[in-house]
Amino acid sequence: MVERVNGLRQGDPAESSVDVGAIIFPKQIEIAEKHIEDAVAKGGRVAAGGKRKPGPGQFFEPTILADCNHTMTVMTEEIFGPIVPVMKVSSDEEALRLANASHLGLNAYVFSKDRDHGYEIARRVEAGSICVNDVLINGGCPEAPFGGVKQSGFGRMMGDDSLREMCDVRHVLLDRGVPSPPVDFPYTDKGLAIARKIVRVVLGGGSVWKKLSSVL
Repeated sequence: MVERVNGLRQGDPAESSVDVGAIIFPKQIEIAEKHIEDAVAKGGRVAAGGKRKPGPGQFFEPTILADCNHTMTVMTEEIFGPIVPVMKVSSDEEALRLANASHLGLNAYVFSKDRDHGYEIARRVEAGSICVNDVLINGGCPEAPFGGVKQSGFGRMMGDDSLREMCDVRHVLLDRGVPSPPVDFPYTDKGLAIARKIVRVVLGGGSVWKKLSSVL
């Protein structure tokens, strides 16, 4: 990861030779710096990048943080910057527990040499979209709904669900009328008496014989 990140080309994205552009909002650079400071103070290690790029423009180096844990903000809060925190876990179960403890849930990714195993893990991740061995393919599937869970937004775009987001659900009920329920229109005193007896049999206390006796 370090070798590949150090090989990324950063600059004006209008140039075809550039891999990573600039940060749009200056405050996001400050947020990235605070995440890194917090992680380093708690035992994290900057394995690549980690600082503003000198020169004109709001550029921040693509960053890898090693030895991370869930006491660090970079593992529990939104980053919106070119930072990848790496945390080792003891098992799939620990990874799932920590991932699903997040209050966020937009996109998630599972990587595994065993695709079937990766799929089974992905099914248990709480996120709106989960990719196995990929990070972009869901954006190219117009039939697949895209959206988050928990505090990662609401609603869906793309797919049939995006159309349903623009609709109001209505329910119109018409009784089949065979046979007509005793409490159906037109209302009568006889129908009300029958309905009361049915309620006593179904919901009344005591034995079945006692219920039938009270009705008779």
